[in-house]
Amino acid sequence: MTDKTKEEELQTKYYEFQVVNEQVKQLQQQLQMLEEQATELKITLDGLKDLEKTKEKETILVPIGQGIFTKAELKDSKNLIVNVGSNVMVSKDITGAKSMIDERIRAVEIYREETNRNIMELVKKARKIESELQNILGEIKG
Repeated sequence: MTDKTKEEELQTKYYEFQVVNEQVKQLQQQLQMLEEQATELKITLDGLKDLEKTKEKETILVPIGQGIFTKAELKDSKNLIVNVGSNVMVSKDITGAKSMIDERIRAVEIYREETNRNIMELVKKARKIESELQNILGEIKG
């Protein structure tokens, strides 16, 4: 191979290396969001468990948003209104709501594992490309 061909191959491999590294970064960001989502779901599940133990007529703190709460009297500790998507609300008992959250947690965990596997595969690919880059550089210098 001529030096010009080797330099072109080096540029191509370097570009491929950059693309793989960018993919790894994107997957790591997705993984971070999945971990945050799993944490939020687990907090929700804990809240449902606490609500199960709460008696009716008891004063509770209801989140309004952004760390703001109001005091309210619990009128029904058995049934919840659940947003199932597209602003569709349905009534669920606590057991049903916990089951729904458990399913979501399992789905997030599966997706996290898949994302982790994809990251590992891309890291392996990046190391292979890096090795190829070093070989090409050695040929150019040698």
